[in-house]
Amino acid sequence: MTIRELISKGNSKLNACNIENAKGDARSIFCHIYDINLSELFLSMDKDVDERIGKMYLSLIEKRCQGIPLQHIIGKQEFMGLTFLVNEDVLIPRRETEELVEEVVSIIGDKKVKLLDLCCGSGAIGISLAKLTGANVFCADISDKALQMTKKNIELNKVNDVKVIKSDMFEKIKGTFDLIVSNPPYIKRDVIYTLAKEVRDYEPLLALDGGNDGLDFYRTLVKEAVKHLKPNGVLAMEIGYDQGEELKELIGYSGNYKNIKVLKDLSKKDRMVIAYKREA
Repeated sequence: MTIRELISKGNSKLNACNIENAKGDARSIFCHIYDINLSELFLSMDKDVDERIGKMYLSLIEKRCQGIPLQHIIGKQEFMGLTFLVNEDVLIPRRETEELVEEVVSIIGDKKVKLLDLCCGSGAIGISLAKLTGANVFCADISDKALQMTKKNIELNKVNDVKVIKSDMFEKIKGTFDLIVSNPPYIKRDVIYTLAKEVRDYEPLLALDGGNDGLDFYRTLVKEAVKHLKPNGVLAMEIGYDQGEELKELIGYSGNYKNIKVLKDLSKKDRMVIAYKREA
């Protein structure tokens, strides 16, 4: 059997399982096994496949049919042009979160800043910002397993100025920062069971559950971040598509912030909130 025929078989199986991007996933799984990129794959389509490789490939296709995310099967995800290792212990970095990173990069400009990535998960936000801006970054999370993944991604992406802290929100955080960035859990508890199987069954509940109204972590962020921000420091948060106005009011009522902005993603949905600490 040739590579082309094997991938076609994988594509057909994924289509039968209603996998959304069947062709792309079928190719990605083969590239993962062979450790090649797409360009190399296209040049090799008519080569024969070893029977052992074929069996390995189809076993991974079966895992994808079961709803296991592609990123968990291949163990990585691209984010901001970098590669991040992922598994079931961390949220898979998403395109929408890249927009938060892009916004923070524009805020930083050419300044040398100290930055906290709170609820860091895989470390994608903090590591990307360290790589792109040279920021002095602290990545914090309550999960030991998530922090293990963060450390691996620090090493993989060769960023030296990133430190890791185990902390339940601000519990172990000391000092002040120019920016605090967070993509906290923000899904309403009774909505989690309605999420796509890939998310509901295979991504960590700890990274999804935002409490009954989805705002539990934001209440803590808004209340506590001000104590850890320098004058005119920035609080930047990813939010759910329906949380913009509530969060703007929550931040406004605190009286500790100014220039509060709700920004939309490329799909024209509310996706992030930016607020500046008021000067004392």
